[in-house]
Amino acid sequence: MQNSHLFLDFQTFRQKFADNYKIIIGNFKNQEKDVQDFLHNKAENFDDRNIAKTFLYIHKPSFSIIGFFSLATKGLLVEQTKLSSNAIEKITGLSKKEQALRKGLIAIFYLIGQLGVATDFQNEGYGSMLFIDAIDLLCSSQDKIGIRYILIDAINQARLISFYESFNFKKISKDTEETVMMIGEIKKLRAYLA
Repeated sequence: MQNSHLFLDFQTFRQKFADNYKIIIGNFKNQEKDVQDFLHNKAENFDDRNIAKTFLYIHKPSFSIIGFFSLATKGLLVEQTKLSSNAIEKITGLSKKEQALRKGLIAIFYLIGQLGVATDFQNEGYGSMLFIDAIDLLCSSQDKIGIRYILIDAINQARLISFYESFNFKKISKDTEETVMMIGEIKKLRAYLA
């Protein structure tokens, strides 16, 4: 399966498929409208504006998109989470006393903003492969930048939540929402994936 696809960042994808890349993007189908809409209408703009970087698996024989993920950073008001003071201290590095002195405390995370597999390639393990590649890239980035946690805004569906929990991600928002915020500690993810 590894040799059946190319792994490209969006800019390289656009250069390599200069004449056809918009057609290739337009042919990507996913049952989640938000995932499909992101790739069709936002990924290129976000990449150009350095808001998020998108990475794709391209099927070698057909030059169709197998799947993709996008990476960014995100600041999150701590009050928006259900994190304890101890968890906040672990994420931000600020003691409880330092936390009390700061109103509107923002924790910075790496964000896996979108992740999707084309309907024709689902249930073949590509979702896990994409997710592991996303985590690997963020682990490499952490060696240079130092953020300690990855954030995911997951669609609140049992199968997706279970998928992310299988990688040791934990919920940090209420279950009643349309999306669920989940975090994974890079240090633990490195050990888990090793």
